[in-house]
Amino acid sequence: MKLLSDLFANLALRPLIGAIRILPEPLAMALSSGLIRLLLVALPRLDATATKNLELVFPELSPTERERIKKGSYTVLARNIFFFARIPDISREQVLSMVDYSEGDRAVAETAGRGALYLTMHFGCFEFSAQVHTLKHEPVFIVARDLGLPRLDRWWRARREYNGSTVISRAGATKEVIRRLGEGRGVAMLFDQNVKANHAAFVSFFGITAATTKTPALAALRTGVPVIISALVETAPHKFKLFARVIDPPGAGTLEEQTVELLERTHRVAEEYIRAFPEQWFWIHRRFKTRPPGDERDLYSLNSLRS
Repeated sequence: MKLLSDLFANLALRPLIGAIRILPEPLAMALSSGLIRLLLVALPRLDATATKNLELVFPELSPTERERIKKGSYTVLARNIFFFARIPDISREQVLSMVDYSEGDRAVAETAGRGALYLTMHFGCFEFSAQVHTLKHEPVFIVARDLGLPRLDRWWRARREYNGSTVISRAGATKEVIRRLGEGRGVAMLFDQNVKANHAAFVSFFGITAATTKTPALAALRTGVPVIISALVETAPHKFKLFARVIDPPGAGTLEEQTVELLERTHRVAEEYIRAFPEQWFWIHRRFKTRPPGDERDLYSLNSLRS
């Protein structure tokens, strides 16, 4: 069954991405948006999850405003597909003309060549942001979750590595991340998704206790490299703004206490970015699924989503 799924995904997705790459932009965006709509029709729970997340994070907003944010986020996802398809066609000169670095490039430039942990979210054009960094500064190691389909994984990985960066599988990535940081290399990873309790530290995110991966904090504390949170936002068609901020290291305490404190600081910055550009975030993910000990709620049960 897995083999058939892998073959079907290759036969279906790769030609679609190829078409999005070569079609005129209006047609390419129509196809990209159609893929998002098809996904939401095939998996209606994704849309219900986005609605639930917006209710949890922005209870003060009206249903109409939350619906506007949700629909805007689907447009951003379509733009992600569009720019992912066109990674092979983007040059360094184009990146320099497309991206406004005034809000964050200093933090990134000061760490290039001496090792840094670049944290980002499923926010804005997150697939494209690694390519922007690679073309402007230097290749990095990108921690990414496998799709679980070997043929599709190889193709997707090759696209991510097109400009010279290297993908590290998220499964068991901690040792590899620490090794690369110790060599003075840059490592980029997403930190905003839910993880299972046995791999998690629990931090406050929009006032909700959320399970988050310990890997970035442990790697940064063990190597002493700077931690930079970055986000790439498309502010107008083909015009982007890079936001980046260095996170101050935690003070004294046990390794566990410092880990939680560093993760709390990263999530406070993430909140700021999401509040400023709420339509840019990946609302369809069950971010608050894993609950801390003693909290037995299922925030994404069918009954909860229906209500």
